[in-house]
Amino acid sequence: MGRALLAALALVVSLAVPAEAGVATSAAIAGAPTAARPFPLIAILAYHHISDDPNANLQTVPAAFLREQIRASRAQGWTILSLEELLAKRAHPEQLPPRVLVLTFDDGYRSFVDQALPVLREERVRATLAPITSFVGTERADLPPLLTWPELRRIVARGDVEIASHSHALHQYETCNPHGDTAPSVGTRRWRADLGRYEDREEYRGRLGADLAESRRLLTQKLGRPASVLVWPYGFHNEMARAQAERSGFSVTLTLEPREVTAADLVSGCLPRVLVTRDGQFSDSALAWLRPPAQPVRAVQVDLDALWDPDESRFRARLENAVTRARALGATQVVLPACADPRRDGHLVRSYTMNHQLPVLADVWSMAAARFAAVGLRVWVRAPSMNLTWAWEQHPLWRVAAGGWGRPAPRWGTRLSPDLPEARQAAVDFLTDLAVYLAIDGVLFDDDASMAAHERLANHGSRDPGAKSVAIRGLLEECKQAVRAWRPECRFARTLPTRALEWPGVSPEHAIDLEDSWTHGELAVVPLPVSNGLLALTGIPEAETERFARNAVSRWQATGRKGAAPVLFLVPSHEPRTKRGLPAERQRALAAAARRGGLVHIGSGPITSEGDVPIGLLDRRAVTPPVRAAERR
Repeated sequence: MGRALLAALALVVSLAVPAEAGVATSAAIAGAPTAARPFPLIAILAYHHISDDPNANLQTVPAAFLREQIRASRAQGWTILSLEELLAKRAHPEQLPPRVLVLTFDDGYRSFVDQALPVLREERVRATLAPITSFVGTERADLPPLLTWPELRRIVARGDVEIASHSHALHQYETCNPHGDTAPSVGTRRWRADLGRYEDREEYRGRLGADLAESRRLLTQKLGRPASVLVWPYGFHNEMARAQAERSGFSVTLTLEPREVTAADLVSGCLPRVLVTRDGQFSDSALAWLRPPAQPVRAVQVDLDALWDPDESRFRARLENAVTRARALGATQVVLPACADPRRDGHLVRSYTMNHQLPVLADVWSMAAARFAAVGLRVWVRAPSMNLTWAWEQHPLWRVAAGGWGRPAPRWGTRLSPDLPEARQAAVDFLTDLAVYLAIDGVLFDDDASMAAHERLANHGSRDPGAKSVAIRGLLEECKQAVRAWRPECRFARTLPTRALEWPGVSPEHAIDLEDSWTHGELAVVPLPVSNGLLALTGIPEAETERFARNAVSRWQATGRKGAAPVLFLVPSHEPRTKRGLPAERQRALAAAARRGGLVHIGSGPITSEGDVPIGLLDRRAVTPPVRAAERR
């Protein structure tokens, strides 16, 4: 019952920095040093129900599939070890075979005994079974038959199956906002309708701790031995959850993420697993099942300011329209702003989500996100990092210093100075709140993370573009670390101006370095500039768009990195000054120009309820004609 993690957005970082299998380690024999041995390739598979039913969900596989997978993997050079055998070499991975495969089975279905065990024993494979202790011995209409405690005791007595915990009662969804939406328990601060508020930090910590302790207690009591491994329900985990697991006696935890186990994973004790589905091809020598090829990012930015209405029925209707438009464009990801900016002046004094930093205009972000996620889109939050209006209004001395003449930073009157510890902490606090309360797949840092040529760092008054760039990078990295503490698989992108694509090194106009963004694994999101309203509606220069794209691709290739350039051009759907929608033909022409320039990743926005919708704009395979605004009335 794991969540599918194979969507394109989860692979954004790999577009910028290809994942490494791990750090090479070696053991030295006394008096005779040996050559360094490459870190082994380690993969852990996550199975669920075993059945021949063709109508079951994709995570249900037949016993014949399991047998074929085992044999195909061995033919590809994999040594199948038990989890216990892998962990025994945790401190000395150089002693492992070159390729190691581990099989795990979640939830505790009876089909493990009836269907999986005969295959495993025939193939001489030891596996790990992780039952949900509150499910054991129960009957649930929405699940296949479950194992009982006597059956589990017989499995344990045989000695060829390891038992792990899949939690006691965390394998469920919780109400995650006032609108009744739900999300996986471990990743959710519950909405407590009885108290009219969200679960606080200590309530969340206590809920997880009590559940994990109860699961380990029951396994020890019923099976006569404690479990030392915890399998996170739906793969969700965070630093606080892992601390509670360790406190409850679990020394190793398993999550869901489509990649191999690295040396860093073995050190941390939190290991990724690949979700097994019927369409997996384990005979693939290219290992696409373990290293799925990166897919193009097709993103839309949604204008919540244009959709918001205090009348919930009206807001929901506009939201449904935006969902329809996003799907028609061919989007795979959606970006929703955390802050309200109805005047479009960058003065952010209200938010669309629960937080402890600024007042909430309407707690609708998670509701909108749930709606987009329901149709298969990954959801990102667009967040400021320097333009924290509430902070610089209360603390004027935290602002960047300005002096002399120069073009101001786009949209922003002033911002926090990134070299001040107080300013960084304000940004960290806000981003932490977003990660705590929102189920985000990614964070798009807004274009406020820049400094104009005439702006100075507050601490020592420097106008040096390099010094400013370093200070901004430090702030962003602290924000990313804070987010990963709660959403460890979160991806990051940064909004950059087109000028940053052309300036080698640090741009003096913005204190931004494109290569620096790539080095830190960020997708560069570049909104295509739109000039005056008349020109915007009659002739945006495609030649310039193609030139920008070619330059970005050339710079990426010059770095020697593989894969598509991690640059996404955001095709404007509206002219920002007049708010008039761009004709579908103009949007298509811009997207085509970006692709001719070699870019793979394309975006569109902002999505509102008005204007033409170029169907399939973000999917280059689509050839259907655009839907015009007049045709939808």
